[in-house]
Parts: sequence; structure tokens; C-alpha cells
Amino acid sequence: MKPMKNMDASSNALDDVSAPTHDLKFMMASNVNVSNFVSVKLSGRSSYDIWKAQMLCLIKSQALLHIIDAQYPFPEDKGVHMIAQYDQLVKGWIFGSFHEKLLKNFVDYSGTARKVWMELELREAEGTYS
Repeated sequence: MKPMKNMDASSNALDDVSAPTHDLKFMMASNVNVSNFVSVKLSGRSSYDIWKAQMLCLIKSQALLHIIDAQYPFPEDKGVHMIAQYDQLVKGWIFGSFHEKLLKNFVDYSGTARKVWMELELREAEGTYS
């Protein structure tokens, strides 16, 4: 019988060398402070270009561009479960960087992060944010 590891309150997945790499990567990505990358709240056309540049820096820094851009294939080592987790994480980052008045327009939005991103690009092109 294999002895159980002593897992005290300070232990986490980073301490567990047997934890799958994708779980560790997700845990690290989910602990990113979005405001360190995205200092501008998206409120409409006047802030879109700066917001987009900063948001892309964040998404690229975590190697998650495939979540919002179909030109980039999903990594083969990610299962459906992990893709869904990353999608929700990126969508949370996007929503978390919205100004409150814009977020109200998306509060009931159940689409993917990619659909949110595409909707924002469409609204920017049309100049409609309400």
C-alpha cells in the first residue's frame, strides 16, 4: 500500500509533481491579474484600440490566442474539458476588462470567448456599443 502524502494547507497543485501539465498551466493562467496587462476599461470606440492591444498582449502571453482567433489551431494536448475551462477564463478576462456600461450589454451572453471577441470587432466596425 502506497503511503498518502501529507497535504497541509500550504500545499497546492504546484507541489504535486504528478499533476498534469495542463492543470498547472491553467492554474497559473487563472491567477493572472488582468489589470497588470489591461489598464484601460473598454467603454466604446474611444478606448477600443488601446484595450484590444493590451488584451491581445495578455492572451498571447498565456499562449491562448486560439481561444479567440480561428486562424490559430487548438493545441493537440488539450482535451475538450480544458478547452472549455480556458474559454471561460479568457471570456472572464474580457468581461472583467469592460466598463460597467458595456458589460450590461453582455450580462446574459452565453457564447464563447471567440464569439464575444467577434461581437466586439463587429461593434467596433459598426460603431455600435449599446
